[in-house]
Amino acid sequence: MIIDRIGNWRKYFTDEKLVTAFKFLESIHDGIEDGERKLDGDKVFALIKSYKTLERAATMLEAHRKYIDIQVVIAGMEVLDWYPHEGLEVLRPYNPDRDVEKLKTPAGGGSALTLVPGLFALFHPWDAHAPGISMGACPEKVRKVVVKVKC
Repeated sequence: MIIDRIGNWRKYFTDEKLVTAFKFLESIHDGIEDGERKLDGDKVFALIKSYKTLERAATMLEAHRKYIDIQVVIAGMEVLDWYPHEGLEVLRPYNPDRDVEKLKTPAGGGSALTLVPGLFALFHPWDAHAPGISMGACPEKVRKVVVKVKC
């Protein structure tokens, strides 16, 4: 997992697919409409969505095998939980059509991060993550983009 300011992406990545993803993320603005954007066919695409955050107990850890997730909040803020994937108990087996596996959150060994506009969080297949968690007791409206980059 990597978290940093969007403007610092060049310090980490030179891979063509990741460059495509981050150049798109640099162009994001508040007025962008929800929906899917193909940036390079099935190699790089973006999902822009609006939703309300949930209490931690209502979220699940997930992991992907085919795609790296780059998550960026456009408006609002949310907490994401992170755990190393290795050794986690599977709740829902891997679904190759949706590229997702749901995992049980362990009692310890992870970390919580707060995602606000201007930051990115990048999750590799070895990173389990639970997005969309409320900062407090009240749900918050969030606009977010998740760029999927094929491994």
